[in-house]
Amino acid sequence: MGLFNVFISPDPTAIPTFDPSIDSINLQIKSLLYLFKRLRIKKLASLVGQDGKLKYADTEVVVVFDNDPTFTKLDKTYNVAKFEAILLDDEYRVVVDFIKNKFRAMCFINEVPVNLSRPGSPVRDQSTNTGSDKDEFPPFLDYKERKSKLFEFTLFPISQHHTMESIASILSGSKIYIEHKVPFLKRYNIALAAIAKVMCTSPNAKFIINQDKKSKIIRNYLVLLATHVQVMRIYDEYTKLHPLVASPTKSLNHSVSKLSLGNSSVASSPSSSPTKPHTKSPVKLSAKPARRDSQTLLRTKPSISQLKLDELYNPVANPPLLQPDDKKSGPKTNNGVGTGAGVGSRSGSEPGASSGSVTLLEDTEGREILRLDVYERCKVAINDRIKSERKKLAKSQASS
Repeated sequence: MGLFNVFISPDPTAIPTFDPSIDSINLQIKSLLYLFKRLRIKKLASLVGQDGKLKYADTEVVVVFDNDPTFTKLDKTYNVAKFEAILLDDEYRVVVDFIKNKFRAMCFINEVPVNLSRPGSPVRDQSTNTGSDKDEFPPFLDYKERKSKLFEFTLFPISQHHTMESIASILSGSKIYIEHKVPFLKRYNIALAAIAKVMCTSPNAKFIINQDKKSKIIRNYLVLLATHVQVMRIYDEYTKLHPLVASPTKSLNHSVSKLSLGNSSVASSPSSSPTKPHTKSPVKLSAKPARRDSQTLLRTKPSISQLKLDELYNPVANPPLLQPDDKKSGPKTNNGVGTGAGVGSRSGSEPGASSGSVTLLEDTEGREILRLDVYERCKVAINDRIKSERKKLAKSQASS
């Protein structure tokens, strides 16, 4: 029982509402520390269970809290039932690791705590007044008192002037979706997009945000990054199972045709030509660029862990049917980046088509080339899945 003694609140009436505009800074921090340990957030599985409840990745037996009267009291003090409902009542729960990162999104704090004891600290009631901002927040400890490096509080004040860049730096520098190693530039651009949905201002303009706008910005960043991670996981798995194979012969013939169009003497038959201006064969001249094109198409992506396909919906094994209008106009692009939001953005190309009908898209960092037809189908399928889950939750709430 000693593990949770420190969480007993000196003020039993201070029950968290999980609304940062209502709860004090100290109450926000102490409640999140308790909930992290109590609900074993660190051990959550990638997706919720089929029953819509929290699911865990480990199988180890832990202390049974429910039958202990002290734990029952602490659960009421820190409003565990409401917090669990807040985590799970979300259509994005069908996106990989969303619940775990929704918890992280609640860890942006307006101010540093004052005289807050560190749970699990060797010295009880130790103050947290130290040098840096991160040191001024207590660490997250699991039920075995182990410090987590993947969870931390982040200072995001609303009482000072911000710019879009400063907020983007706070968001992209946080631990949200740290497990998936999204490149920093991608996270930063997603953060800018999340801010732009709330703040209509120039990039360098200074402004002060209220709590409501701050919450909306964080939510936008969470769902945009979550959707990106899910799209890329399914896209990566599909392209690994269905690699894009370029035809060297086709590339070679294409290069020969281009060379023939540019030189009339080469375009004529070699046997009928009275003179040969070039001593080397056109085929040999085009062989090198053909191999370079092939290598570009076959450029490999960094390896990722094998996905559990039974836990993921596969948007490309049975892709959405294309409407007549969709076949006429493919997805629009801007500087090589798809601009469609996902829903309704379909490509006319079929997954697994030959290299001549596949659209390639290079990302903002130039590290990977996307097969845009497959990528767009992944976005459509994921957005459809989220919409379906939203309807399911609405129906469940209406019947309850």
